[in-house]
Amino acid sequence: MTIAKDMLTEGIKREHMPSVGRFFWRMALLLFVTYAIGGFAVLGMPGFASETEVSKYVDASVKEIKEKTQQTAEKVSDMQTALDEVLAELYMRKIRETVRQRCKTPVDEYQERERLNGQIEEYQKRYRKYAGERYPLPACGEL
Repeated sequence: MTIAKDMLTEGIKREHMPSVGRFFWRMALLLFVTYAIGGFAVLGMPGFASETEVSKYVDASVKEIKEKTQQTAEKVSDMQTALDEVLAELYMRKIRETVRQRCKTPVDEYQERERLNGQIEEYQKRYRKYAGERYPLPACGEL
């Protein structure tokens, strides 16, 4: 070991020795990083991961994420449809109840009947939003 050390350090002044050590350390680090990123691929040393390996992994991951996203979108769509049906049913019941109240209200109570008509129209708008059409108002005899 001493002979090899003497051969390497022959002709180098003592104060320059740390610089030589840093040089070799930096060269070793540079060679390692070059190898790791595939810099020696032309010599048959592809590094830690070749482009095809990384590409396959990324493609598989992207495909999996797309499938999960599609499944989630389908579930959300199904839930939205169910929610729309429930809300349409709710507003249908409110419309029927308000029409029932309007039928029980005497004809001479004009303001109360107008208030109930306004409520019915508001419920009709909300019903149309969820059902896609207006709810056919029942006649007083049908309630």
